[in-house]
Amino acid sequence: IAHAGWRGLAASLPMRMVAAFRHTYQSRADELRVALGPAIRACCYEVGPHFNGRFAPFIRQHGERRLCDLVGMAVEQLRQCGVPRSHIVDAQQCTACASERWFSLRREGVSTGRLTSFIMVSPSTSFRQAQGGEPVEPRPFDSLRSLRGVVSGVEPQVKRVEP
Repeated sequence: IAHAGWRGLAASLPMRMVAAFRHTYQSRADELRVALGPAIRACCYEVGPHFNGRFAPFIRQHGERRLCDLVGMAVEQLRQCGVPRSHIVDAQQCTACASERWFSLRREGVSTGRLTSFIMVSPSTSFRQAQGGEPVEPRPFDSLRSLRGVVSGVEPQVKRVEP
């Protein structure tokens, strides 16, 4: 599970997560299933000119507002790694628009509530066998620090994809 806000996207976190699964579980990108949870959406994520560089393809002008599509950027990074679009499920929920349903740091400030998500690797999940023929078992991360070590220590593999 990963939170990829603008800083995470600028650091290619979705691509690094795919690479971490490849490194840790020998998972192929085309086998992964990705769920994108509630997030601030392009309808509400207003940005300044400092976003022009890396985020330019995902910024659109709407009247006086410059809006950035962080979810679109996450999907594009996943697709560049080889995750099929059909394997990416999007909750399509804007945390800034739906104030009665979701907390929003941007809307409410630092005193806002928090969102929690869970992920599980089940024994029924098909793990790639190592080259020696031994099954590859899931390795739990004993701390957030160990997961960060795996994610930051692997390089993403980018594939050319057609839109």
